[in-house]
Amino acid sequence: MIPMLFLSKYRVLDIDKVDNFDRRIKYIMLATLIFLIFEEYRPTFGSSRVFDYWDIVFSAVGLIVFYIVYLKLKTDKQKSNL
Repeated sequence: MIPMLFLSKYRVLDIDKVDNFDRRIKYIMLATLIFLIFEEYRPTFGSSRVFDYWDIVFSAVGLIVFYIVYLKLKTDKQKSNL
């Protein structure tokens, strides 16, 4: 859900700025996935809590769903500007 917050400004972007925004979205997705994986592994370094691989899997699935929504919005924006 974190990257979805950035899509609120997507519709007001000029078509020239979409490529720059696209690069930022990919960096945000990567940073979010790294953060979530770190947060899942962190408790194992200091406490006895066990991490769950499924949290990592579902976080990755969520990012994939987000990227599909993003690509759909991008395609719609490009079609509307033609």
